[in-house]
Amino acid sequence: MGDRQDIQFISEGLKCAGWFFKASGMDKAPCVILAHGFCGVKELRLDAYAKAFVEAGYYALAFDYRYFGGSEGEPKLLLDIKKQHQDWRAAEAMSWR
Repeated sequence: MGDRQDIQFISEGLKCAGWFFKASGMDKAPCVILAHGFCGVKELRLDAYAKAFVEAGYYALAFDYRYFGGSEGEPKLLLDIKKQHQDWRAAEAMSWR
């Protein structure tokens, strides 16, 4: 099984908090990106899904949208779908290796 690393990436000037999972001994693999719909946080079992992808040979990134969980942004718990889409694009733009 892989190791979990705490990571951050910038989305529109704010830090999004996440976990990166990389299988032991794997130098390179496709990365699956995971986030909850609307207003969940990564602690709500995204690690279980990430670990399943790692076991199947992928890297995995689980993250919190800005305004949620360990990510920056005020007020907390602000639901803004457009901003969540921006967070997805910022996660996709990172080089998860």
